[in-house]
Amino acid sequence: MERKILSVFVASPSDLSDERKTLRDVVERLNKIYGKRIGWQIELLGWEDTLAGFSRPQTLINKDVENCDLFIGMLWKRWGTESGEYSSGFEEEFSIARSRRINGDKPEIWMFFKRIEEELFKDPGEQLKKCIHFKKQLIEGKELLFKEFEDISAFRDIAFEDLSAYLLDINNSSQKTSSDLETEPPTSNAVPYAKLEQANYRDNKNDELIDVFTKIGKCLGDGNEEEIDYWERIRAYLSASALFSSSHIGELFGTHETNLVYRKRNEWNLSFNEKSFLMRTYFGDFSGVIPGWYWLSGKDVNDIEDILFYLSRNDRNGAVRKGALAALNYSNTTPPLEIMSDLLEDDDDDIIIAAISLIKYCQEKTFLALLEPLLTHENENIRNVAMATYIDLLYLFEPEQSFILLKEKSTEVTNVYKASLESLDIKVSVDLIVSAIFEAAPRVREYAADYLNRT
Repeated sequence: MERKILSVFVASPSDLSDERKTLRDVVERLNKIYGKRIGWQIELLGWEDTLAGFSRPQTLINKDVENCDLFIGMLWKRWGTESGEYSSGFEEEFSIARSRRINGDKPEIWMFFKRIEEELFKDPGEQLKKCIHFKKQLIEGKELLFKEFEDISAFRDIAFEDLSAYLLDINNSSQKTSSDLETEPPTSNAVPYAKLEQANYRDNKNDELIDVFTKIGKCLGDGNEEEIDYWERIRAYLSASALFSSSHIGELFGTHETNLVYRKRNEWNLSFNEKSFLMRTYFGDFSGVIPGWYWLSGKDVNDIEDILFYLSRNDRNGAVRKGALAALNYSNTTPPLEIMSDLLEDDDDDIIIAAISLIKYCQEKTFLALLEPLLTHENENIRNVAMATYIDLLYLFEPEQSFILLKEKSTEVTNVYKASLESLDIKVSVDLIVSAIFEAAPRVREYAADYLNRT
């Protein structure tokens, strides 16, 4: 697959160094997710220039601005120091990017503002005044949109979502303009992230929803809020919650509210955004009482599996990711190797454990290599679950080596060997089983003695 680069320049004064580091982490994660899958890599430029002990001449920094595909500007309380004819390095970099954009189609320009405490507006100081003035100019000029964020966590979510969507958009555009894509068959069975993100998540006009909000707008405008009935309020709440969740923090719908919507399932024509929100809510409470499979009715099994893999890897809500993995345990599907590789290196230990559980139901020898690094993981729970799964999977291909691992490395009897107490058909030599009575951990010793006694 051809490697394509998206050059992203980051401009900000020094008071947002933590956000710059966070952006670097987000980019590294995106490169890991999408690098092999769609062939795009993000090259981050300028992020190191405000870190302690590292700086470059402004002329060299400007060259990066002149060549970037995407310009990301960030402001909080500091404007920066003068850089020749400009009041700050940030202003100079933004001016270069803006000039390029006016005279061509690059770079795309994004601006992010960190929220400022209200009390600081009373006596802002020169630095903050310049930041406020710049933001005011953007609002009045209406040249570009900007976003605000509260803290590091919110910025991480926004950056991940926006960059993910942008990568998928440009990948889709490049596919449409590539002449050889129509004649060459796909070479990967990977989950079609682009299809889910770009096709399924784009709604056609929903007249029913438009009517609800039109009535609400009219009632509010006329001061007749009481004319908005109970179910119209529920529908508006559902739609607004779905929009907020998809663009902000990944929150889910309440149990009571979801059940109310379920009561109207045959009457309401829900938008795809609403359905996907309810579906995510269901997987976020996969072991609970929220109704959810209805929203997947009519979909092909393969499409459902694609959605589950997508959610397990990309959703910003950890409960949804774990629920999607739990649902996949019922599908008897073999997960794509690339996806499992990503999941087993996740930052969330619970996701790693859930992914290991999915491997339990696979019979692919290639997964042994993915499990090996986890056998020495710093998290004891991950080590134990990985070892048990590794032993059971290895048994399918090398039963004697599997039993040796059970004897030497495990303190518990794994599922394969527990089952053998009923079938009594373990494919291991008697001598090896006998050795476990003297050399293994207590529970494995008990198992070996019990097995020999039964046979």
